[in-house]
Amino acid sequence: MCAFAASPAMADPIGSSSIVEGSSWSETGYYENGWYYGNHYTFNRVVMQMDSTGDTFEHPAISNMSTGWTLQYENDPLYPTTVSAGGPPLHDLNYWWTFAGGKSNSLSFTWTLLNNNTVLASEKCDWTGSSWNFSEIPPRADAAFVPVPVPAAVLLGMLGLSVAGLKLRKFA
Repeated sequence: MCAFAASPAMADPIGSSSIVEGSSWSETGYYENGWYYGNHYTFNRVVMQMDSTGDTFEHPAISNMSTGWTLQYENDPLYPTTVSAGGPPLHDLNYWWTFAGGKSNSLSFTWTLLNNNTVLASEKCDWTGSSWNFSEIPPRADAAFVPVPVPAAVLLGMLGLSVAGLKLRKFA
């Protein structure tokens, strides 16, 4: 679980002891005060992308988040490898994340902070089977292209404008 403590120079990832294990495993986490390798970020979206072959998150991959934050996207309804969540801009994020398989299996994924579609920072999160290792990596630009759901009303409105535009062209 990707957890961070504030410090003036750098975020020190710290693990949580709240692990729940069954056919999958979950862990609580928090990202505190927006400190991220010497930078202080305000973000409104996170993207998690599994990097280790054969490993997946389990639905819901990220849950019990800070007020106003919701799961936005999973690329598979049961065992996603790409996940996004978002909500109002903040510096602190609390959450649970869930991984398929037993906690003794190692895995690796990238955690990316975004403000809208602007990638702020990325971090490699490696679970050894018993502990986390975290390392700063170059911002992962492909995280900005992970879909964000658009409310149906907006889509219907855009469709309505398209149809109206076509009809107006026919009479012009």
